[in-house]
Parts: sequence; structure tokens; C-alpha cells
Amino acid sequence: MRLFIAVNLSPQQQKEVDLLQQRLKKDLQGIKWVPRENLHLTLKFIGEVPEEKLDAIVQGMQESLAGGKPFPLQLGGMGVFPSVERARVLWLGVNQGAASLAECARRLEKALACRGVSMEQRPYRPHLTLGRMRRPPAAEEIAGVLERERDFRTAETMVESIVLYQSLLFKTGAVYRCLQEIYYPGNAGN
Repeated sequence: MRLFIAVNLSPQQQKEVDLLQQRLKKDLQGIKWVPRENLHLTLKFIGEVPEEKLDAIVQGMQESLAGGKPFPLQLGGMGVFPSVERARVLWLGVNQGAASLAECARRLEKALACRGVSMEQRPYRPHLTLGRMRRPPAAEEIAGVLERERDFRTAETMVESIVLYQSLLFKTGAVYRCLQEIYYPGNAGN
């Protein structure tokens, strides 16, 4: 099973990001856009694991949220990886809640490492992937769009849970299946 753990956007945020993508599509060609239903903030990409490891992963998720509490999240600020000149990924940053997301990811890494899941070597950089560039537009085009959308912000929402997803790969694209949602202790959704 190919797995990852993520934070979901609120329906309002999904709608706002979808409208942003619609605007961007008019100016930027050669991008494979992330479908609205697949928009998420990845906390941990786990990769391929046998099904018998699921219980240990869920326990690690529960442990990582113990003692924590829901936090506000707002998206804003666009960029590209690795650079404007060699752009491959167009992303939306985290305007509010970045430190809380990073702490959540750190606690999750630690809890999962104790259960045999390999640790990520790169530092965690919270971002929402908007699209992947097959043929990157000219650097001037990208820079112009980034400048035009620099004030974009989504509504604020409260992050109350994290979600374990299975990523199913098809010729038409990835489909994400929710396997388990874990809420912060004492949260009403629990």
C-alpha cells in the first residue's frame, strides 16, 4: 500500500484554491493541476508498506497528536520548486499555522520512526502543491504570476485532525482513499 499522512483543507479553502487555479490556468500553460478533491498539506509521505503495518501507523498518528491541540491554518504566498528558472512545482505556502504544522510533522516523524517507518531526511516545508510543470513556462511569466497573486490568502480554518491516505495510481492520475482520520484528543470530531 502506498501511504501518506496529510491535513485536509476546509471546503471553503478548497473552493478558494480552485478559483485561484482557474485564474492561473489562463496565464500558465504546460501544468498538470492538482484536482480540487486531491488538495491537501502533506505531513509525511510514507510510501509502500505492507497492510499489516497499518495499525502501527495509526498508533503513531494517535501518539503524535497526544498533548496537542487544534490550530488555525491559512494558506497564502505562492512559489515554485526548485527555482523560477527551473520551475517544476507550483505551490501555495502557509500564511498562518506553519510552525504548528512543522511541529505536528516533527512529532509524527518521531512517533512513526519508533514503529519502523523510515525518517525523512529533508527538512519539512509546509506547502500545498497546486500543479506540476511538464513544460515550465518562461521565468518572466512565472515571476509575473507570482507577483500578481502575492496577496492571495484563503479563509482561516482550524486543523482538528490528520488523515492517513492510500494513494492509488492510475493512468488518469492519482486517487486518494481515506483510511483513517485521527482527531486531536478532546476534539468534538473525535
